[in-house]
Amino acid sequence: MSCTVVNYYLALHILYYQILKSMEEKKVIIASRWRTPDGTLLESRYTHDYVSHTDTVTGEFYFVDGGSSYVRMSQNKIPMTNCCVYSTDPIEAVRKYFRRGTFDKDGNRLWVLLKNLSDGHVQNIIKDIVNSGGKLTDPVAVQYARELAYRFDCNDHVEEHDYIPADEEN
Repeated sequence: MSCTVVNYYLALHILYYQILKSMEEKKVIIASRWRTPDGTLLESRYTHDYVSHTDTVTGEFYFVDGGSSYVRMSQNKIPMTNCCVYSTDPIEAVRKYFRRGTFDKDGNRLWVLLKNLSDGHVQNIIKDIVNSGGKLTDPVAVQYARELAYRFDCNDHVEEHDYIPADEEN
C-alpha cells in the first residue's frame, strides 16, 4: 500500500472518530428485520418495500414496510421479534446488513452489502455526500466512514469488481 493511501486512511480514521465524538448519538434503523413466531424473517429493504407473511403457528397476518426510512408494521396478538440493525450497533453487524443501491455495468439497479462495496466506491460515496452539501454526521452517512476505518484496522480492503445483488451474496 502506498504512503498516500495510508495517509488517506489515517486521515479518514481520525475524521471518523471526530465525527463520532461530535455527533449526537442518534439511533436510526439500518436494516428493518423482524421475525414472526414461526421463524419467518420479514425484511423491508427500502422505502415502500411492503413484505408480508401469514404465520403458520398463529395464523395471523404479519407485515413490515418502510426499509430504513420508516417502520410500519402489523400489530398482532403475538408480536414479531425485533431483529433490526441500528446505526449504533457494532460495525460488524452493520456491514453485514446495510445495503447500498447501485448499478451494474449494464445499468441495472441492484443492492450491494456495505462490506462488499469496493474501497473506491465507499470513498466516492463519502465525497458525494460532502459535495452535495450533506453532513458526515448523519447517522447513516457515518456508516461509510466507519466501514473504511474498519477495513483499515483489519487490513481488509475490497478492490474494484463487478457487483452481484445482495440476495445472491454469501
